[in-house]
Amino acid sequence: MKHIFILGLLMMAGPGFSERAGTDEAVDLGKGMALVRVGDISEDLLERVREFVQNNTAIPVRIRDTRSGEANTLDDIGIIQGEEMKPEDVVLIVLAWPDEEHKVHAVYLYDERVAVVNARALDHPEDPDLYVRRVKRVVLRSAGVMFGVEAVPNPHSAMFPYRTLEELDAIGLNFDPPSLRRIQEAALEKGIELDRKSAPILVR
Repeated sequence: MKHIFILGLLMMAGPGFSERAGTDEAVDLGKGMALVRVGDISEDLLERVREFVQNNTAIPVRIRDTRSGEANTLDDIGIIQGEEMKPEDVVLIVLAWPDEEHKVHAVYLYDERVAVVNARALDHPEDPDLYVRRVKRVVLRSAGVMFGVEAVPNPHSAMFPYRTLEELDAIGLNFDPPSLRRIQEAALEKGIELDRKSAPILVR
């Protein structure tokens, strides 16, 4: 299994879909990203993150049901949840609150096409809004990494390298235009139809 884990990325589930991309009831979005929660992650936060990522990439994002299973590491969490991936799930991002503390903010299981974002490491009990921004930023970065977007020297981009939570809080919340173009190009290469009602489309 080929994988990588990061503190701040120093280089830079059941079937079916729904209108909110969450349950098993409705609209087929075609190929896209999938999002799942593990542990103490609210449904509201998951939906806010789903909407944010879709609106900032134009890549359809659906919510999958959580697969049960015992996991002691972030890698294990990713492997277990990855077993619920469907053929239309090009990338799965797991938003996790693990039982044990881990310092890394995310792990990337490239062979499984799964990223695990460690929400527990991003928590800020005194500032819930800051916590949500951190989660959105790291999930968006993780989507970028899984689609091959590299780090950029633009501090206003979510793909700017960081090492600490303070540095994470200071960088941009969205992709810079070249990074957005790259993720959209990669999505098209993988057969994903972009949602032209979401983010600006920078590719033809």
